[in-house]
Amino acid sequence: QHRHDDEGQLRGSVTVGLFGTIRQQVGQLRKARDELQNANITLEERVKQRTQELKEAMSKLEVLASTDPLTELPNRRAYLGRLDEAISIWRRRDAPVSVILLDIDLFKAFNDTYVHQAGDAVLVALAKPLKTVLRTIDLPARMGGEEFAVLLPGEEPTGAMNLAERLRKELERSSVDYGGSKLNFTCSFGVSGLPSANGAAEMGPEIRQQF
Repeated sequence: QHRHDDEGQLRGSVTVGLFGTIRQQVGQLRKARDELQNANITLEERVKQRTQELKEAMSKLEVLASTDPLTELPNRRAYLGRLDEAISIWRRRDAPVSVILLDIDLFKAFNDTYVHQAGDAVLVALAKPLKTVLRTIDLPARMGGEEFAVLLPGEEPTGAMNLAERLRKELERSSVDYGGSKLNFTCSFGVSGLPSANGAAEMGPEIRQQF
């Protein structure tokens, strides 16, 4: 009888010990699981953060690669890309597109009479009306030196002529204060475009033949 009681107590002690060990191991597994989940969440957050930082850096590089640093206008690369796109849209959808080209008159005289910084000030002054007079969909750009271009998506050549005249008058009124002197400048303009079918119909027969 005593032997059976001892065996029962022994089994009970072993069982309690086993349950205690199991509970401890389960607790350790839960702790390890929680730590792993937290580590995964932290890793995912870091990956998301790094991905966002990379996207922002790429976006800044793209802006730098397509922007003229002096005037802060789009550069030739950005302009030509948009021009190709606008011509493709004209071919597919009969949507007109026009271009205004402008060049500062006697620009070399500013650099020869004053210094190159004076010429830079004139270029910056020219860029300001291009940013304010135009529509948001239009694309003014510095093509190089004192040469600029304006892309006018959806604009018939006749409308581009009117806009070019507005810009000419606006720039004619502009002046630049530099070194105690007021520098005035004018620009020469050229306009070209691809009209829609309706726009071409309103032109003379000699012009329509070009399209």
